[in-house]
Order: sequence, then structure tokens, then C-alpha cells
Amino acid sequence: DLTRLNFNLIYHRSWFYPEDRDVIINARHSEVIVKDKLELENNLQLIIVRSIAEKEYLLHTLSFYARQKYQNKIFVQPTTGIFTNDWLYVNSVSIIANQINIEWHLCSSYICLNKYKLFIEIKYLDGSNQKYLFNEQWYPSTNPQIINLPQEYMFVDFEISIYLDNICVYKNIKNTLEQLYV
Repeated sequence: DLTRLNFNLIYHRSWFYPEDRDVIINARHSEVIVKDKLELENNLQLIIVRSIAEKEYLLHTLSFYARQKYQNKIFVQPTTGIFTNDWLYVNSVSIIANQINIEWHLCSSYICLNKYKLFIEIKYLDGSNQKYLFNEQWYPSTNPQIINLPQEYMFVDFEISIYLDNICVYKNIKNTLEQLYV
């Protein structure tokens, strides 16, 4: 029964006293369980993500059928601020002049500095020729972060994966030819 849910706590978005933390965080983790299967077909109106990179990642992970079905329902967050956006995430990934350009959304607090473990992998689509970049105690020193693309990746399709603290935050197929169409 949805009327029993405290939506003021579920969507709470402002400062709170430490003693209220557990109640608010617990409410934010609320889930609605539907007894029978809920079909997305007639119920899903839109999907909102924080950035262009998250939209690309989501589309990359969907099956061909799901991508065709839902791609026009995926939107990057409007300026109204659906997300709190306090933490580091990928805004966009592009190939410009044979370089990978990663634009980061930076943390809103200094406590993020040198906090993350960054792992970037690029590889051919068949999984071969893997190249890695790994940094511990990392935080972007420049934005966008620019990485020179190895010569063997020029003019071929390749997959790029970006991990923060062992969590995949971006994955997609890129090609240096895409810079010609930007």
C-alpha cells in the first residue's frame, strides 16, 4: 500500500541532524515490491541519467531489442537537479585528435581529493590487445582528463571501460573516426 510510505523522507534532500540519519537513509532505500510482474511496456515513461556518459553506458549494456525500444526514453538530467550530484562521475567520453577525453563531474567537497582508485581499460572488440591505466589515491588533476591513444587503436573500433573503486562507471565502443563527425 503506497499510502503507508513516507515520501517526505524517501525524497528528503536537505541537511539533517545526525540523530535523524538512520531513519532518513532507511527511507531513501525504500523499495516497492509488486506481487505480479510489472510490465515496463505500458508503464515506463522515461529513464533519467546524470550525464551523457551514463546514457552511453546504459545504451551499451542493453540488448539490441531493448536499446531500440527504450533509447528515446533515456534523458540526461535537466537542470532542475533530480540527482544530488555531490560525487565524482563521468560526464562525457570523446575521442579528439587521437586522444581520449574524459570530462568528469567533480565532487562538491574537498574530501574527495586523492580518494579514488582509477582503472581504465581499452581493448579491441575481440578482447585482444588490452591496455590499462591504473592509479590509486587518485582524483582528476585536470578536467577534461586527456589520455593519448596508442597508435594501434587509431582507426579501429575499440571498447573503453572506466572503473572507480572497482565499479564500472563507463563502458562503450569508440572509434577514432567519430572525431570526424563531432
